Amino acid sequence: MSPVSITLSVVAAIVIIKLWTGDYLARKKGLPVDKPLPGATPAPLWLIGLGALVSIAIVGLETLGEYMLGVSGEQSTISIFFLAAMISAGIVEELIFRGFLVVENRGRAALLASVVGFSMVFALIHGHLLLTPENNPDGGYALTLAAAPLWWTFILFVNSLWWYALRLMPANPNRSLLPCFAGHIASNVAVFCVKYAQGFVG
Repeated sequence: MSPVSITLSVVAAIVIIKLWTGDYLARKKGLPVDKPLPGATPAPLWLIGLGALVSIAIVGLETLGEYMLGVSGEQSTISIFFLAAMISAGIVEELIFRGFLVVENRGRAALLASVVGFSMVFALIHGHLLLTPENNPDGGYALTLAAAPLWWTFILFVNSLWWYALRLMPANPNRSLLPCFAGHIASNVAVFCVKYAQGFVG
């Protein structure tokens, strides 16, 4: 990502945090809020911690899979400033997917279908299965089904399912996004730490 893209993602996350926190604090005080942002409600502290811990464990599974598949070296090198964008993504993407992109009040089947469907979208839009002209020997964009991109896409799908589960499970009766924020940010920070340890942070 360019410095401009990183800056824009951080600004977007700051705006969302400000609006979301305002709704959260108002509702916590019992004040009426007109069209509050999704999930601007409290959650049990243990669930927030669980969201982070399981997300980190999934990163461990991802890293183990990379070594077993022999693709641990097929990673992109990122700058240290990219961490800001990764943390911002944990806010922006959660509000969009686990906040807005949920089909509720239309039955269990519709809810589950939306979770699986939007999780597939979440995994695919990260673009691991798309070769760009820069890394495609034939030039142009092309679909790739190589081991590494398939594995990373699968892990993104698993992550999404877990973060949807955090929002929708009975232990989170207020449908708070706090466990989702914690899980996604913890996952992205863990990915950064693994990359740093492997020498992919330049």
